[in-house]
Amino acid sequence: MISFRVVNLSILIIFIVVTFLSLLGVVSINVINIGANVFMLFGISYFYSSYVKHYRVGVFFGSVLFLIGTILFVFSKFEIWNFGTVFVPSVLIVVGLSLLISTVLIKLSGLSILFSALCLFAGVWLLILRGTATVDLYLSAVYNIFKDYWVIFLFLGGIIILTTRNFKNKRYE
Repeated sequence: MISFRVVNLSILIIFIVVTFLSLLGVVSINVINIGANVFMLFGISYFYSSYVKHYRVGVFFGSVLFLIGTILFVFSKFEIWNFGTVFVPSVLIVVGLSLLISTVLIKLSGLSILFSALCLFAGVWLLILRGTATVDLYLSAVYNIFKDYWVIFLFLGGIIILTTRNFKNKRYE
């Protein structure tokens, strides 16, 4: 089994090295990209270690960290004009989705599912109400993300496949 202290230490070392290289000008990565990657990797690590131990709060905070990282990733990739109109809906969607994930994976609770559904609905409703996005704009953004980061998606898919095989073979409790 993977030692999560080693994973977190290696993520921290990679973060320090990439930050140092970007300060020297060797790598052209800005602070938001570094922060987004750190949030996503720490979120995945914290989520996975909490899921193995069945800690509902840990699963919640791990998914919050990962989703904050994805939001920072989107903000670094695309120019958001009215950040204030997107911030509150993003927070509602992150809270709702994280609560839904932790509720479904660890312990089902009707009140938690209701609260998460209300947060998700409110976040999506506020985005639709305040935004001017169209389907064509959304599909072109998704295409650009997949085109630029297809290697990362393959890597994450491989991790998910290996993890599910590991759980099926070892039958952890």
